[in-house]
Amino acid sequence: MGVNSREFARAREFARAREFDGLDDFQPEIVPASVDQISNIEMLLKHANIDHDERQDIEWSLSGLSNEEAEQTIQHLLQNQLNPITSGFNYSQTDIKRFNH
Repeated sequence: MGVNSREFARAREFARAREFDGLDDFQPEIVPASVDQISNIEMLLKHANIDHDERQDIEWSLSGLSNEEAEQTIQHLLQNQLNPITSGFNYSQTDIKRFNH
């Protein structure tokens, strides 16, 4: 008796599944955030236009951030920076001209 094509295909799929079975446990290495990234986040937090709870969450998570998470946080904070001139800080007309040109 021969093996029909369905049984052969199932056996082949089973063999492939066994080959890749160990890949389910594979997790990429997580690279922690660098000191420069953490310093950059701390600096950007000072003038970020975000609510208090979000600011506190970011501050608490600094020590456990991965490199990728730190980059995402930096980009988020850069997009939410206060404009020093339109925010009402004390600037002279000369400062405003320099800022706009």
